[in-house]
Amino acid sequence: MHKSSLRFTLKPIFSGSLILVLLAVVSFSSCKKDSQLTRANERMLIVIDAAHGGSDTGTKSDTGLLEKDLVLQVCNSMAAIADQYNIDVIRTRTGDEDVSWEDRVAMADRPDVDLFISIHINKSTPARSADKYEVIMAPENPFPDNSRRLATTVINNLLQAGVDTAYTEKGVFVLRTNSRPAIAIECGDIDNPTHVATLQDENQLCRYFLSSVVEYGNGE
Repeated sequence: MHKSSLRFTLKPIFSGSLILVLLAVVSFSSCKKDSQLTRANERMLIVIDAAHGGSDTGTKSDTGLLEKDLVLQVCNSMAAIADQYNIDVIRTRTGDEDVSWEDRVAMADRPDVDLFISIHINKSTPARSADKYEVIMAPENPFPDNSRRLATTVINNLLQAGVDTAYTEKGVFVLRTNSRPAIAIECGDIDNPTHVATLQDENQLCRYFLSSVVEYGNGE
C-alpha cells in the first residue's frame, strides 16, 4: 500500500479581510476534485489526533478561540464522514479531555492501523509567522518515506485549493515515536479569520484530508 512520491509547489494565500474570507471559503469549496469522492480500494483504519484537550488548551486567539476546540471540531467532522471514503477512524479524543502524548501514540500501535494524523493550528508570534499551513513529518519515524508521501499528498490537495502550505521535517514526539506512518498538520494561524473560517466549515478541510488518505492508500 505504501509507495513513494514527492512533489509540491506553492501558491499565494488569501488576505484576512471579511470579503476575502468569504471568497476564500467559496474558492476552497469549489476546488474539490473528483478524487475527494473516491473510496479507498481496501478498507483503511487511521488514527486522527485532535491535539491538546482538557487542561492543555493549545494556542489561543486574540478573540478567545482555543486550538483544542477548533481541532476537535475538524477531527469529529472527519470521523463523521470517513465511511464515505471506505475509512474507519480511531480518535485520540472525542471530547475535551486530557490525553497524554504516550497514549495518543499507543492508539496507533496495532497491526491494522494504516497511518496517524495529528491536527493542530498555529499562532503567529514576533519570532515566527504562521501565515501558511504546515505539514510536518519526523525523519525518525520508522516509515519516513511513507510519512513523506502522505505529507506531500496532503500538501498537493491543499495547494490545489489555493492554500499556501509548507513542508517541514521535525522530531515531534507523536510522529517520531509512532509505529505507523505519521504526520501533523498545522492549519494556519488562529488569529487569521480566513484560516478560522476554513476550520469551522465541516465540509472543507476534513474532505481534503480524507481524500489525501485515499490517494495515499490507493498508491496514486
